[in-house]
Amino acid sequence: MDNHDLKQKHIQLQTDNEELEQRHEDLQYTNSKLKNVNDPLSADNHTLEQQNDSLQSYNQELRQKYNDLKQDNVKLEKQQNELKRNIEQMVQSEQLLQRDVRKYDEAPEWQLPEQGAFASAKSFRDKVVMPFVNKLKTLIKNLTIQCLRLKEEVLQLRKEEIVRGCGILQG
Repeated sequence: MDNHDLKQKHIQLQTDNEELEQRHEDLQYTNSKLKNVNDPLSADNHTLEQQNDSLQSYNQELRQKYNDLKQDNVKLEKQQNELKRNIEQMVQSEQLLQRDVRKYDEAPEWQLPEQGAFASAKSFRDKVVMPFVNKLKTLIKNLTIQCLRLKEEVLQLRKEEIVRGCGILQG
């Protein structure tokens, strides 16, 4: 290669170098602009990732509450069925009670017979009235005992219902 070729090559290399330097400056400027755009986007991305984590946590809490409510619902359905059975039993008991009340009003064994024409008051008292009164006393004692048992049952059921209600409210 002669000197002239070398000069031309040198000039070409200088031109190429200037073009490359210009391209380098252009790329640095573009890189700077992209960095200015990228920094806020990175911050936004970080914020969105935090919001996503928060929403996932909230979603998990809601799932847990949903499961808890489903369990509470099952408990309430069981209680409702139990209460329905209790109500049915009470209705049956009321029907039996009404039948028994009619029995006391109408059945001959619960009626005091008229005193016969030739019976003395003492004889009527001893043979008819006192056995009837004793029969009534026994009935009253038995009914009183049943009432007390029922009252205790009702109080116990109310206590259980209050405890169940508090358990559901706290859960």
